[in-house]
Amino acid sequence: MDERMRETLRVSRVFLLDNVVMKDLMDYMIEQDIFSDAMRERIMAGQTNREQIRKMLDELARRPHGCFEKFIVALRKSSQEHCADFVQSIYSKNILSQDPSIHATMSSPIQASSDVETSSSSQKPSYSLQYRGNNPEVTNYLIAGPCAALPDIIMEEPESFKAPVQESTFRQDLSSKDEYPMDTKPRGLALVINVEKFANMSRREGSVTDMNQLHDLLNYLGIKACYKTNCTADEIHEYLKAFSKHEELKNVSCLVVAVLSHGGKDGIIYGSDGNTLKDDDIRSYFSITECPLMENKPKLILIQACRGDQEDRVSQPTSISGSSLKRELGPSLDSNASNSSQRRADLSDICLIHSTVSGYVSYRHIRDGSPFIGVFCQQMKLHAANEHLTDIMIKVNNVLATSELQCEVRTLASSTNTLTRKWYFRPSDGFAPFLSQ
Repeated sequence: MDERMRETLRVSRVFLLDNVVMKDLMDYMIEQDIFSDAMRERIMAGQTNREQIRKMLDELARRPHGCFEKFIVALRKSSQEHCADFVQSIYSKNILSQDPSIHATMSSPIQASSDVETSSSSQKPSYSLQYRGNNPEVTNYLIAGPCAALPDIIMEEPESFKAPVQESTFRQDLSSKDEYPMDTKPRGLALVINVEKFANMSRREGSVTDMNQLHDLLNYLGIKACYKTNCTADEIHEYLKAFSKHEELKNVSCLVVAVLSHGGKDGIIYGSDGNTLKDDDIRSYFSITECPLMENKPKLILIQACRGDQEDRVSQPTSISGSSLKRELGPSLDSNASNSSQRRADLSDICLIHSTVSGYVSYRHIRDGSPFIGVFCQQMKLHAANEHLTDIMIKVNNVLATSELQCEVRTLASSTNTLTRKWYFRPSDGFAPFLSQ
């Protein structure tokens, strides 16, 4: 393995320690002939997942050249595509820093070999988004600390935003009543929590696609982002709390939070352990009282989860059993009404968007992700340069309302906002990569 590959593993180490599931990965690494059975035993002798990952990375750095590419293939085959994309983006940056002429060959992630299992359906749903926007020059990963070290959140600055940011960059110009200022570099910070695997519920296949699409959108908008996976309910609380207090919030124009999981009635959202929190809990972390650094600044909260068990069908009812389209519904629970006691003014400048309306299921394609996330990212890329968020959401629902999602069902997003001005993201003002990639 050459020095650039070892450097990639070193830079990626914290992210991999926090995100790789070793028990899912090891069989594919053996299949790819990366490790011998004896090496496997040494690695898996680690007492915790993190210890196993440390041993694996140490062994991998000593393996021959071809094992680096095989490692990325193994990540993809074990459904850990977000980890493969991260490693590949770091490697691409290392390559580009030494030879910019190879940009064209390194701008796309390494793909798994052709024997990787794929969906038998060759037709993409109408909401599917093809743009990837994988620009190695704008790497917007914000790396969070391990669950064992909660609530640490450690940020890595995107390459295009390395210029020092002064606290005064954000204009608290309250005399401008019509539009939120969006003039900082980076534009904002984001926390994306994706719960794919659960102790007692079905796996949310296709959710990695949602993560990738949100990554591309945030990258396009010039927003740094932290990606956390398979958190318990308590861990979600801890990350939200830590994020709401992060010192870099004082230097940015906006904040974005996205939570992707199973859900239920009365705003219930499930952690990987089957325990729950509520959408009101998420919103409360970003009130003026709890998040004073974001006072007078816009905050966007996206929730991809079911909110009940009703379905909206566009024609004759059709069973979705065995379909590629899955519900985001968790088990039924008795739940009391929200006990939120914050004053409305304390929750100002927040836009909360659910993937579906109250009482209804939300859907997710096992390969192409959820209709809502796909359409939202698509419409934001098309219109964020010229239109404000509220008008873009009308376009999102227009697309969702007219798209038949293979099983004659549809979903409409629902938004509640306390925004006090128009929110224009304006990504074309010199902060973001071009769409023509």
